[in-house]
Amino acid sequence: MIEIDQTVLIVVISLTAVVLAGGIILAAMLFKLNRELRTTIFRLNSESMPMIKNANILTQQAASELERVGDVIEATEAVSATVDSASRFAYRMFANPIVKTVAFATGFRKASDRLFSSDK
Repeated sequence: MIEIDQTVLIVVISLTAVVLAGGIILAAMLFKLNRELRTTIFRLNSESMPMIKNANILTQQAASELERVGDVIEATEAVSATVDSASRFAYRMFANPIVKTVAFATGFRKASDRLFSSDK
């Protein structure tokens, strides 16, 4: 058999113990980190879910309001079209008679000026 010097054996055993201790410490740190990460995720989940639900409710309310605004815009467009057609109708109904009345009044004034003028 190969004889191993006691010093080498002590060094190897010491290094193995240090590596083992380091592995145990590392495993404990990872376990603690895992636990903290799970706690953080749980807290984040419990805090964000109500916010997500509120955002969903607000989104639905906004969609409802937009639908109402769309209805108001449609009603406004219908009123605008009605007023536009009414103004065109009024223009067609009154424009020709008004023009004829103004023309008649102008002609009547000119004729009366000629008839009653002192420059004969």
